[in-house]
Amino acid sequence: MCRVSTCLSEEREGSTHFPGHVGSNKSAKEPGLVAVVALAAMTTIHLQLFIVITCMLFTFVRSEALKDEAIPHDEHKLLDRYKLHDAVTAGLKPFAQWPHHGGLLVPKCDRLFVTKDRYMDVPIKGKRFFLAMNAYNNGRVLPTIFREMIDLVAILTNRGADSVFVSIVENGSEDEGPAMLAAFRGLLDDFEIPNLIITDSTPTDWFNVNRIVQLAAHRNKALEPMYNAEKSYDRVIFYNDVFHCSEEVMELLYQLETQGADMVCPLDWWEERKAVSTPYPLIWDMWVMRTMQGQMCYPMWERYSFSKDPDLLFRDDPITQWRFRERRPFQVFSCWNGLVVMDAAPFYEHDGVDPVRFRAGNVSAGECQASECELVCRDFWSHGFGKIAVIPRVGVWYDLQPYLDMRSLPVERIEDTGVFPHELPIANKLKEEGGHPLWDGREWFGKPFPPKDVEKIWWMKKPPQTSWCLPHQGGVGGKDWDTWRNAYLDEMVELDHLR
Repeated sequence: MCRVSTCLSEEREGSTHFPGHVGSNKSAKEPGLVAVVALAAMTTIHLQLFIVITCMLFTFVRSEALKDEAIPHDEHKLLDRYKLHDAVTAGLKPFAQWPHHGGLLVPKCDRLFVTKDRYMDVPIKGKRFFLAMNAYNNGRVLPTIFREMIDLVAILTNRGADSVFVSIVENGSEDEGPAMLAAFRGLLDDFEIPNLIITDSTPTDWFNVNRIVQLAAHRNKALEPMYNAEKSYDRVIFYNDVFHCSEEVMELLYQLETQGADMVCPLDWWEERKAVSTPYPLIWDMWVMRTMQGQMCYPMWERYSFSKDPDLLFRDDPITQWRFRERRPFQVFSCWNGLVVMDAAPFYEHDGVDPVRFRAGNVSAGECQASECELVCRDFWSHGFGKIAVIPRVGVWYDLQPYLDMRSLPVERIEDTGVFPHELPIANKLKEEGGHPLWDGREWFGKPFPPKDVEKIWWMKKPPQTSWCLPHQGGVGGKDWDTWRNAYLDEMVELDHLR
């Protein structure tokens, strides 16, 4: 790359001074030679102009890509997003030749999204962000998590965040995840990014522990540095093992601030092709997500059929169904959906009210043995933080190929010798198999965003009187239809939960 001034100096140094010009006697005697010389001079000038314009264009594109790094502030060191990206990729190369890999596949995400006006006004300066994750046998998705998480760290830092902390807790993995996390911890340390990454080789005997109690403990451990910090944090970003791009997290942050929300979630998708062939991608986290009527996103009778006709989504709530189909944010009673952005305030004691923590249901009080993530949402409501929303324009996946299909993204293969473009065998599996047009990636994600006032949610202040409960008690059945606060009524239907 050359700067514009360098290009101009190269133009001056490269200028050719011919022995004559059109007005000289010698040139007049040799018109053919003059024409050739003139043509050569014009060609040289055009080439030089092309070089200058190319350099200017490259410099402009580069500056646009780094515009977020040009926001002035005095107390923070700027992070070069591209240097970080290259450092993460280099750190992953040793893992590319593990026997079952043959290269690490990652989405090639857009890095210019930060220049969009939509995200330039997201209030970041002075705020404290806490990024958390629990890891367990996630080696296949960790390369994506690392690249996108550190890109977000750079964006937030360069826009004046007071602090961006990374906390990842791993336990009992049998893959290369712990080694990858150790390498990632070294990279964060090299760039002086505050972090706590814990790896624990002790396996969890999931058949002899209460699953929800254990998961709640793991999540609380990931948030422990935030709980114990001398200065409170403002925003929590909690990751599951999902394929995504940093742009999608930025959209969640944008919606949290614009909507005045307390918690926002994407939609997490998956494809159930092993159980039955279906052209529809399915919403995965229906265990947690409940509408403002306390209903599941799919009708209860559809839960085990695996047909999941998208026309049935949110059919018990016409307003939510309409907003979903229009890709507009909508309020829910609870959600998690693989990646959540939350106000950190409920996790701190205030006005004598105990702070929110991940927990299991209180069985002795008859409370539903729901997911620890749903119970966090219930406790948010109890603490007066009930503005919880799903952002359907943000979609995350647990498998790489359908994520690429939906987002129309290219894929890269990280090898020990470098990074190479990679072609997946099927360009758009959903479309080839007759997928519902609702899920055409370009239709779903490619449309322009509507005006802010159109996206705005009219918040309901009270939760639903009842909420559908799918308990998890070590595989035994439990009570289903409960009051929203205690998830308990005397007459309930028993139903096993499959996860």
